[in-house]
Amino acid sequence: MKTGTWTRTLLAGLLAALAVLLVASFRLAQSLEWQGNTRWQLIEESIGAFLAFEVAAFALLHYGLEARRLPLFIGLAYLSAAVTDLVSALLSQGYYAQPLVGQTVGVMNAWTAGQLAMALFLLAGLVANRYFPRSGNVRAELVPATIIGISIAFALVQLSMMVSVPGSGRDVFGGSVHKPWQLAVALLMVAAVPGYWGVYRRQGGAMLGSVLVSLVVGIFVQAYMARSAALYDGLFNLASVLKIASYIPPLIGLFVESVTLFRGQRKLTARLEVARAELRDYSKGLEKKVAERTRELETRAKELETFAYTVSHDLKAPLRGIQTYTHFLLDDYAQKLDETGRRYVENAGKAAANMKQFIDDLLEYSRLERREAELSAVDVRGLVESVLSERQAEIEQRNASVEVDVPTPAVVADRAMLR
Repeated sequence: MKTGTWTRTLLAGLLAALAVLLVASFRLAQSLEWQGNTRWQLIEESIGAFLAFEVAAFALLHYGLEARRLPLFIGLAYLSAAVTDLVSALLSQGYYAQPLVGQTVGVMNAWTAGQLAMALFLLAGLVANRYFPRSGNVRAELVPATIIGISIAFALVQLSMMVSVPGSGRDVFGGSVHKPWQLAVALLMVAAVPGYWGVYRRQGGAMLGSVLVSLVVGIFVQAYMARSAALYDGLFNLASVLKIASYIPPLIGLFVESVTLFRGQRKLTARLEVARAELRDYSKGLEKKVAERTRELETRAKELETFAYTVSHDLKAPLRGIQTYTHFLLDDYAQKLDETGRRYVENAGKAAANMKQFIDDLLEYSRLERREAELSAVDVRGLVESVLSERQAEIEQRNASVEVDVPTPAVVADRAMLR
């Protein structure tokens, strides 16, 4: 069996054993003669309020870290329980406004209001988990949701102190149930159990498992309270203790899950730091390699420029000789040459000049990558015609015919590059 299956099986066994134990304790609880008082009420409700508040804090922390709405509603459920337990503690000591229904009934009704608010928030959490599972903006929702949750719990408590709960004072099921409204709240908790079990099967986690345990205990808490005949009788006191006990499992579960989540975040942070360090090292190594390659390219470019300069200089030497001798021919022997001969000499001189210009252009082109483009208006047609003029001898030698069809408007370009 997989780990998740073992965990679910263990939790199901725990819930079943807990239910059997609580059912078996019903008959024993009937003979319980533990009598409480207002002092015990103050202690129990204060402890309950503290534990419920701690559960709410851990659940809301989970909501802030994971942005899942189910922990938000779990937090609101136990926060409402903390508010009502605190009001009940103050009410039992006479430190709260006198209820219109009387102090005894008011204490009972405050209990019912707190458990009702808790059950409703837990059910609302299932609905939110199904249709709106994640929050897009935790900060924008957390404070308003907390205020609304506290307000709903406080409003229910206030209403319970002004209006008697339906069914109060009536004995049902042969007189064994004195507060049937508590059973209605228990049924709401029963309805929440399958939903949380389904979510637990899909998602797992100590938080959901502990909430299930708390729900099962809460159901029997309501059943004990429904059978309580009077304030501070044995069943009332037992239900009060079990209510406090129902807050402990989610407190432990949320603490365990918070520690697990925190450790996971630390591991993730550590891995992220390692990845960042590796990325920095790789970036430094890459920068070093780029710098080395850049230096190599600059060195090769300088070598190529030197080579091109040397070659161009060596090539220009014979061209200057050709130009010089063509000038000598034209100056000293022009009368001895016919028109065709003079034209040939002139073309040879032009060809040498064009070859020299071509070498200069080639040398300039080798430097183009290391200088900014000099943009200016260029007469494209004139540029093409000048190039054709330089190549006229080659054109005639090949008996070629070149037709130029270039737009007359000038363009903005670097003339040397375009040439």
